Amino acid sequence: MSQDYTGALWLPTGRGLYRLDPTTGQISHYGHDPMNSSSLSSNVVKSIGEDSSHRFWVADGDKLEEFDRSQGKVLLRVPLTGLAKPEQAGYFNLSFFEDHAGVFWIIYIPIVNAHASGLAVFDRATNKLTRYSIYDQKSRRELSSGVFAAVEDKNKILWLATRSDGLLRFDREHGTFIRYRNHPNDPQSLAEDRLIALCADREGNVWAGLHATGPHFFRSESRPFMPLLPRPSNPNGFGETFVNAVYEDHQGVLWIGTTGALIRIDRKAGHYASYPPPEGVNNDIIAITEDRSGVLWVGTTGAGLGRFDQRTGRFKTYRHNASDRSSLSDDFVSRVFVDHSGAMWVATWNGLDRFDPATERFVVYKHDKESHTEFYYYCVIN
Repeated sequence: MSQDYTGALWLPTGRGLYRLDPTTGQISHYGHDPMNSSSLSSNVVKSIGEDSSHRFWVADGDKLEEFDRSQGKVLLRVPLTGLAKPEQAGYFNLSFFEDHAGVFWIIYIPIVNAHASGLAVFDRATNKLTRYSIYDQKSRRELSSGVFAAVEDKNKILWLATRSDGLLRFDREHGTFIRYRNHPNDPQSLAEDRLIALCADREGNVWAGLHATGPHFFRSESRPFMPLLPRPSNPNGFGETFVNAVYEDHQGVLWIGTTGALIRIDRKAGHYASYPPPEGVNNDIIAITEDRSGVLWVGTTGAGLGRFDQRTGRFKTYRHNASDRSSLSDDFVSRVFVDHSGAMWVATWNGLDRFDPATERFVVYKHDKESHTEFYYYCVIN
């Protein structure tokens, strides 16, 4: 169905074209009359619509026709037989779409599918029809399944739904199409390559109706978040994907504390490396910081405080020793902080510790020295 600028509703059917005046309820019918050369070419009306200049178009049979609604007659006929091979009698699907630039696209699927891209452009100034061929860059194979639907999103990007070649996005700047297809190993890809409908909503989503699967929707804009970690992020882990700590060092390198791994991501060079935490993968890294000399320090959930050597990829660990009062007060280190004077503070589950890397000794601060469960989760110096 389509509604024109006057408010009238138009319905294309296999028995002609119907017009409904919603204010009066009056219904008018227009069809093919062999005795009237100004009537529609066929009673099989595939598609209808009004363009930006209020010209009304009807796709019926194998022709595109401009229809005068006030007089009920055809003003212009454009044969569409050149879109497909002569033996292809008629079109299973035939419609048109005017984009924001005024380009009048004709999309179609011939009844006999043989080398028909399903895409053409009609120049209404010259009445010239131009058929497009779409080729796959890798295989050089022409995409010939035809086009079911077209839509523009809120960013004026043109999308095409093909019968078996997936979803196409038109790159106007380069005059090329980018194809999105089903990839069995990628759950983020289309569930199948057979698309039958498209719709763009006001929030920037594009909805794709699929032939035998539930509809998909996606944002045509760049995602606000991009994944940094490959899956799985830690081959030695237990399948968990927790991110416990994120830290950027003075060189701009990202350090990620995950379940069972310390991960280094150099975004400029595109390098990625994973290191097991101190005392094995059973201990998560939940705190990361860097001291003034560029040494990386990590806090863990049971392996104490770790000093990471970037050259060797190994840790030197500092653990709690009940017989040594200058040792770490607890092996659960929730935060590590370097203050403006260069002193290092370590928040543990049994006290706040001040650490001197030169002497490797800890000074413990607690409200109750006899307590064994004085939890500290965070530390900050103003």
